[in-house]
Amino acid sequence: MDLESLKSIVNNLKAVMETLSSKDVEDRVLRSRYAEFLVAKEMASRGYEVQVLGERCEGFKSADIYVPEIDKRVEVKSGAFRIEDGITVTFASFGKGKQIRGGKFDVCVFVAFDGIEPEFYVFTRDELMEVVEKERKELADHPGTNPCLLVLCRSYENYEEYMTGIRKLDVEIDLHRNPEKYKDRWDKIFD
Repeated sequence: MDLESLKSIVNNLKAVMETLSSKDVEDRVLRSRYAEFLVAKEMASRGYEVQVLGERCEGFKSADIYVPEIDKRVEVKSGAFRIEDGITVTFASFGKGKQIRGGKFDVCVFVAFDGIEPEFYVFTRDELMEVVEKERKELADHPGTNPCLLVLCRSYENYEEYMTGIRKLDVEIDLHRNPEKYKDRWDKIFD
């Protein structure tokens, strides 16, 4: 999809998200689609052709976005920051981890929303392997269907406090201690 079309889609979805937010209505499905188009627009703005939805070629539909020029499959996850026990936190859910285990994507962009403002965290599939190797059902809203979770807090101290008594993942510890290794790291896709 071309950059101008993606800009138009993102602007229109943002307007819808703003309207819903002003009415205190949360729509996870729409937020998820908005995140996908935000990521596609970011990638297209760097000069790459991106394929989304029905544009993706057969064999490349296992991830949300396909970049044919560099043969990369990009999965997009989204979550909204919320306050739990005084700590601002959000989660990327990988369900039971089938996409990670099955090599269904090369790179994952986690779009964390503060209201409707996005933050982008980029992970290689290898960086996320620990998420499926160490399920944490105690964190899941639906333990039977989404035990593979990545936790993001606003600081390492908040993460430590939130995770009291819960097994921490090395990737999460690294994310919180060294956010610059993940935040806006689009080079993980294009290098």
